[in-house]
Amino acid sequence: MALLLGGCVAPAPIVQPRRAAFVESEYAPYRAKGTGRIVGQVFMKTRSGDVKLGAGSAVYLNPLTAHSTEWFEAMMSPMAVLLAPPDARAIEFSRTTMADAGGNFDFTDLPAGEYYVLSSVFWEYASGPSASKTGGRVGLKVKVQSNQTAKALLTR
Repeated sequence: MALLLGGCVAPAPIVQPRRAAFVESEYAPYRAKGTGRIVGQVFMKTRSGDVKLGAGSAVYLNPLTAHSTEWFEAMMSPMAVLLAPPDARAIEFSRTTMADAGGNFDFTDLPAGEYYVLSSVFWEYASGPSASKTGGRVGLKVKVQSNQTAKALLTR
């Protein structure tokens, strides 16, 4: 029986090591509490034009650095690249929130600078007698100024 089931097991994903190191000076401007804000919405349009909201989806925010650029590019890659975990020092600079029922999100108290904002939208559709899942990740780079609100529409 084990021989028969052995062929049904999916191979373990290959974890790629990180090439971009954590550079303290790149993160230093993001250490203090700021006065900037990013508000936005997560959604996708189907081929037929229906809008699928990212209601309840996690929304991730990372300051733009070499270390976070590697993460963002891996996450947005259509090839589903799995990276080794980030340097533990980078974690304190990342933020996560949940999109509300309308797919809206809000990050406050941000230092001025550039950030990556990333989320995902998935939904099911009828596929014969069962359902299939579709959608994907959405993200972009956003520049924030002190005392200003930047708008981020995460869509494709």
